[in-house]
Amino acid sequence: MRLLALVLALMSGASLLPAQTTPTLREGEGFVAVPGGRIWYRVVGHGPKTPLLVIHGCCGVGSYYLTPLAALGDDRPVVFYDQIDNGRSDHPGDTTLWRMPHFIDEIKVLREALGLKDIDVLGHSWGANVAVDYLLTKPPGVHALILAGPELDMSRYFADIARLVDALPAGAQRALIVHERNGTLSSPEYREALGQFYHAYLARQTPWSASLDSSVAHVNPAMNAYIYGPGVLDVTGWMKDYDRSRELPSITLPTLITVGRYDFTSVPSTYYYHNLLPNSRMTMFERSGHLMMQDEPEWYVSVVRSFLNQSEP
Repeated sequence: MRLLALVLALMSGASLLPAQTTPTLREGEGFVAVPGGRIWYRVVGHGPKTPLLVIHGCCGVGSYYLTPLAALGDDRPVVFYDQIDNGRSDHPGDTTLWRMPHFIDEIKVLREALGLKDIDVLGHSWGANVAVDYLLTKPPGVHALILAGPELDMSRYFADIARLVDALPAGAQRALIVHERNGTLSSPEYREALGQFYHAYLARQTPWSASLDSSVAHVNPAMNAYIYGPGVLDVTGWMKDYDRSRELPSITLPTLITVGRYDFTSVPSTYYYHNLLPNSRMTMFERSGHLMMQDEPEWYVSVVRSFLNQSEP
């Protein structure tokens, strides 16, 4: 009977291969419910390769500044999203949601809602912390990882930031140190010095793009103080003890680490993380600060595209 069925199937032209699932990922934007509210997402592109999930930095800034990565959409869907209390997502202002377990759960919920069975992950800055902690839960279906400007051992942060401040003009150095020590962060002198710091080390392009301006306009000082600290010279929030250096060797999937020459994370610190990740490579962007995708967008997209294509299952 099985032979007869086979013959009849061949004669009728019916396929004997397993039915293929139809992708449900569509271009466009929407909201997904998570504990405490809704998070906004946007899918760009419909290329045939593995979707790229992009995790933005802290705090409140949302994914606006990562817009240059949409150029990867001709290869693969690029999924942007804003974490709770960030960008276009809901802003409940609940500090109990500003903890790592919640941000990991957001990714789980988003993947389930969008049917993201297989993904690559790109995390920038704080988003690199979220990406690493997510990978340490051993989620299925993640094929490649990109860590941009990562700060994966906060004990290294203080020396990295100090070297940047030391390179500023003396007046800006003094303003940052004195006003952060005194808690007078609303001082015009401090705001001017902070602007010099950001234009030297956050994004060096002049003028800043509209997408970066949008991100900066959404900074959430309360969230930043809770997670990191109110200023740039010290970490007093719960991230002060963050260190994943011991766990990094367990992440064995293909990993690209990117860093700007003038990044918040120093090149030696980046080498340190690179050496701990067994299947990693590292690329430095000579003209960039912390936001490589803003300072050198075409070159950054090219490097990321090449890495993802080489890592494609």
